[in-house]
Amino acid sequence: MISSPASPSRTCPTSPVVSCESRSANAVCSSSSATASATAADAGEKIRADIGADANVFVRGVLHILDPAGRVAFARTLHQVVGVRGRVFLAETNFRGSALGYLEHLGATARHIPAPLERAIADLPRPGHFGGPERVNVFPASEWVVVADGPADIETIPLRGTGEPEHIPGYYAVMAARQ
Repeated sequence: MISSPASPSRTCPTSPVVSCESRSANAVCSSSSATASATAADAGEKIRADIGADANVFVRGVLHILDPAGRVAFARTLHQVVGVRGRVFLAETNFRGSALGYLEHLGATARHIPAPLERAIADLPRPGHFGGPERVNVFPASEWVVVADGPADIETIPLRGTGEPEHIPGYYAVMAARQ
């Protein structure tokens, strides 16, 4: 359950949960029995029809790979899915350095790219970052209430063979749709 001391009556403890993730260059949302491209114009309606209620939505690592139009389409879908009582919890990477700096941060060198990292960069578009300034543009205050947000530490699978996860600077936000 996601709740806020400032708005306990707006929590949604029994709502369905929808999760959203990146798959190749697309954002995909899944409920218990349906999966939809989250940037499609009718995605929110399809997911709502499947679950039949306001939902809490978990978003991990989607917005930093979408282009600006994709981000806006994704936010529109989320608004439809959460409805009045649901919440969005998002966790995104927010590495502010260059693409090369990001790869080096994850263990790549001029002579070696760890195999899990190589697989990830082969299948995904070039990542960007997503933090507070980007959230303001994608989830405007006229449409969204930010319950909480701030920096986060995103752990990845071990990439360097040490068995220890990698850490990427991140950003989290909990939001409710304004009605």
